[in-house]
Amino acid sequence: MRLQKHRLLMIPGPTEIAYEALLAMAQPSIVHYGDDYVDRHRHVMGSLQKIFQTTNSIMMIPGSSSIAMEAAVNAAVEPGQKILIPGGGMFAERFKEMAANCGGHVVPLEVEWCRPLMPDMVTSALDAHPDIRVMAVIHNETSTGVTHPMEGIADVCRRREVSLILDTVTSLGGIEVPSDVWGLDYCMSGNHKCLESPSGTGLIMISERAWKQMEARKTPIHGWFLNLMNLREYADRFSSWHPSGPVSTPSHVVAALEVSLDNILAEGLDNRFRRHALCAKAFREGMRAMGIELLVEDAYASNTVTSFVIPEGSTDAETVRLMREEFDIIIANSHHPKLLGKMLRVGHMGQTANRNCLLLVLTALAECFRLQGAKVSSPDAMDAALEVFRDQPK
Repeated sequence: MRLQKHRLLMIPGPTEIAYEALLAMAQPSIVHYGDDYVDRHRHVMGSLQKIFQTTNSIMMIPGSSSIAMEAAVNAAVEPGQKILIPGGGMFAERFKEMAANCGGHVVPLEVEWCRPLMPDMVTSALDAHPDIRVMAVIHNETSTGVTHPMEGIADVCRRREVSLILDTVTSLGGIEVPSDVWGLDYCMSGNHKCLESPSGTGLIMISERAWKQMEARKTPIHGWFLNLMNLREYADRFSSWHPSGPVSTPSHVVAALEVSLDNILAEGLDNRFRRHALCAKAFREGMRAMGIELLVEDAYASNTVTSFVIPEGSTDAETVRLMREEFDIIIANSHHPKLLGKMLRVGHMGQTANRNCLLLVLTALAECFRLQGAKVSSPDAMDAALEVFRDQPK
């Protein structure tokens, strides 16, 4: 039997999974239909509604979070229809690919990597293309560590009656996502980031307005598996015994997700968001004190992933190798097209948004840089991070 050695996952997904969630997956085979599974499914849906902060319907589609992204675009965009998709990161570029493959007319909005998308930029783009009725945005760009100011962006879309598709893959459960308050039409996420579960389902919230727009399409939604209308029809028809729709659900993944969602709600969403914000701030302050350049200004820096420039004298590949081999810690390489070889990322989400994890990472990073000949200060990093934790009101 192949068993993977445990190394601390300080990456922006997948993340550490609680032991009780792992145990949920070790149960004998779980049937994905019938009374017991219906109870589990309904409980998970109720928990997800609380975390998405919505009264709208939610679907779980077997696959990764990209499944939910493509299903949303496939539903919202008819062939030849314009869709506004701002850039600024690898996953924003992926949205463009999906929309083009669904037959949409992609209207790009250039955003510098590691910089935020601002509401006035959206306003200008919609002024230039008043016929745009759909926009797709990444909330928390995993590849750069930027959290875009969605409250203002969503307000622009509401006032212009533009449907908003929002990717919250690395924010949901770690950064507040008030879906109904923002007026989101589609909000997608996945299990394996802040929700602390194994990958296996794409999660998607769909508004009543979105369903009505799907019903009013001039052309039917393409496909069968990623056709939200088709999935809803099956889910409604089979609701009493096979509530997830026409395909087999990864039932052990759902069992682990159920445990993780219960833990998240037991902690309390406000407490959870404060914890992630505190840990992100402490990590940033520690890195600055070490002498490391951060790539995102604090006002828009993610609370779940931090990107930084490695110090002169070190390389990204060697730093990642040393962290893995010497300290059993996994950190993430760069996706930045202009900073390949110069940038790294550390995830701090779910269980790793934790003081002890972050102090360990700061110490290990400083030593890995030192081993390569870079001049950094580990004591200063620790002091700066601890100062943030000490100043936090009890």
